Amino acid sequence: MDVTEFDHQLKAMGNGENMRLLIKSVICSIVIHVVVIAIVIAIIQLFHRKNTIPPDISARYENVEILQSEVAFGFSFSPMIICLSFTLISFLSWLVFKMLQNSNVA
Repeated sequence: MDVTEFDHQLKAMGNGENMRLLIKSVICSIVIHVVVIAIVIAIIQLFHRKNTIPPDISARYENVEILQSEVAFGFSFSPMIICLSFTLISFLSWLVFKMLQNSNVA
């Protein structure tokens, strides 16, 4: 690709309008994911806190083998689901921004 073809493609994109829309859609997707993940974590922690029964360690102390020696906190999402949802939300927000831009132009 020579310089004139690249310049022609930039002019066809509308001086970077598509790139700005793409950046806006990616930022929108990041914000949506951060908010949704924060809400999910808060709901799960609230659920765990309300439904947690305090352990009766003194009764279990007599048999040491029953006591758990490792504790795991938190949870994880599948990386594939996060990538797919990020791509889908970016695409949908790009469509919304594109429709809003076209309605403002008309």
